[in-house]
Amino acid sequence: MKQTQWMSISIIVQAVLLCASVLFLEAVILPFFITGYILLLALLSLIPQRKGFVLLICLILVSALSFLLLGFLNGLDSLQQLSYIFNHLFFTVNAVLLYFITYLSKELEEKNRNLQEQISILTSYVENTKLLTEQEFLERMNLILKAMERRKEGGYWIVFSLENIHSHMRSTVYHTLTEKALETFRNDYDLIGQKDNADFMVFLQNTSLVGLNIALNRYVENIHRHLELNIAEIICDVQPVGFKEKKVVCYE
Repeated sequence: MKQTQWMSISIIVQAVLLCASVLFLEAVILPFFITGYILLLALLSLIPQRKGFVLLICLILVSALSFLLLGFLNGLDSLQQLSYIFNHLFFTVNAVLLYFITYLSKELEEKNRNLQEQISILTSYVENTKLLTEQEFLERMNLILKAMERRKEGGYWIVFSLENIHSHMRSTVYHTLTEKALETFRNDYDLIGQKDNADFMVFLQNTSLVGLNIALNRYVENIHRHLELNIAEIICDVQPVGFKEKKVVCYE
C-alpha cells in the first residue's frame, strides 16, 4: 500500500515538474531536456535496476560536468551560474524521479503478476483442501486424455457420491473420504476433485481394470481404518476411458 502511495506522489510531482519545464526552462535547453527524458525512460525500461542506477549516477555527473564546463568557457557571472545550477538540479530531480517511478512500477507489476499466479493456484483447489475444483479437474483431465489418446492408453473416471449418507454425518464422512483418497491415489499422477458437496471424482490415468481394482482395494483398506463403510454405497459411476468397455461395475 505504501509503495502505491509513493508511486502516486512521485507521478504527481513528476507531472508538475514536466509542466514547469515548459514555463521555466530556456527555449534552447527545452528540446534537449525532452529528448533526454524520453531516451532515459526508454533505457531504464529496458535495463535492470542496478544498471539503471549506474546510468543515473553517470547522467548526473555528466550533466554537472557539462554545466561546469559551459560556465567556465562562457565566463558566466554569478546570476548566470545560478541559472545553470538551477537547470542542473532540475534535470537531476527529474532523472531521480523517473528512475524511482520506472523501477517501482516494475516491482509493482512483478508483485501483481505473482499475486495473479497465487490466485490462479488457489482457484484451482477447493478452499483449505488439496481437492481440485470441478472446472480445474475437467480441464486437467481433458489435457491428460489428449495425451493418453496419442499414447493409446486407457484410464478410469470414478465418481463417488455420498447422497445415501445421512446429512448430519455427510460433511465429516466427505472430509475423511477425500482425505484418504488424496493419501491413497497417486497425487502427482491421478486427479482428485470435488464435484459438489456430496460428490467427488477420481481420474486414474494409464490404468487397467486390474490396476483399477487394486487401487480401489487399497482405498477401501484405508477407509476401513477410520470408517465402517461399504464402498459400494458411495461409488456411483465408473467410466472407462480409452477402452472398448462402455461401463465398469465394481463392488456389487
